[in-house]
Amino acid sequence: MINIDNNFFNNFNNLLYIQNIEIIQQNLEDCDEWIFKNYKIDETLKEFKDYNVKEIKPRTLTILNGKITFKRRKYYKINPETGKEEYIFPLDKLLGIEKWQRIDNSVKEKILSFIGKKKTYQDILDTMEHIKICIKTISNIMKNAKTDKEYYLNKTDKKIKIPHTLYIQIDGTYLKMWNEKKKRKKKIKKHSIFSTVHTGFDKAKSTKKRPVIQDKLGVIELDNIPEYIKKNSKLTNFVNKLLTLITSYYDVNDNIEFMVLGDGAPWIKNIVKFIQEYFPKNKVHYTIDKFHLTS
Repeated sequence: MINIDNNFFNNFNNLLYIQNIEIIQQNLEDCDEWIFKNYKIDETLKEFKDYNVKEIKPRTLTILNGKITFKRRKYYKINPETGKEEYIFPLDKLLGIEKWQRIDNSVKEKILSFIGKKKTYQDILDTMEHIKICIKTISNIMKNAKTDKEYYLNKTDKKIKIPHTLYIQIDGTYLKMWNEKKKRKKKIKKHSIFSTVHTGFDKAKSTKKRPVIQDKLGVIELDNIPEYIKKNSKLTNFVNKLLTLITSYYDVNDNIEFMVLGDGAPWIKNIVKFIQEYFPKNKVHYTIDKFHLTS
């Protein structure tokens, strides 16, 4: 008998959520099994071939689909110099998950993407309700962004190819957060600037209603920003982060052109000059982005 009532769609969504988690969990454990069967013979796994299996341990990670717990093998080898055991989780290594990491980079990227939309922590929490995180987690991700050179990175040693133009979108906003350094906890507004860098739209994934940006990386700066950003404000820290990201992760040659998009603010135009000085052989263009042009 089919149970049909006013909770039908809610129950169905919950069922899909559970099934998605189970599918991801099974795929991760299948990957771990494949590593176990092939790490001694497969060339792509040669960095693990001197290790032996120690035990199987579970790991819990928060991803965009929610919290997932999966089992994977822990390997060890004896260090010839110290005589001590060294441990590694090959699946974690291949996934780019750090030992201390509890939240996947995709969740961090999603939370930080709300900065430009001026969402409150509660708004973000409501939007990502199924992920089961708390406001404190969102706050920590926002605050720690100031120490990161990038908020999202593809885990690859290969530089991203640029078809013709590298797009650099820059904007600024105010974030409301708690100032915990004060004796009395006080809510303050903190100026932040951020930039998204990409190579244009992904034609394979984009639709008419939903364009998808390709090869997206970005930087955020919360510190060292004047209360009022002027044309000649010293934004050295942000500019250094931006240039480091571009040179580290994109394959830039003399034929590549840069397109900087912003809201027309003088300080953004000033950053354009920094980019041109850093890449003197490349063409650097500036225009107002579509959002600010039509709003």
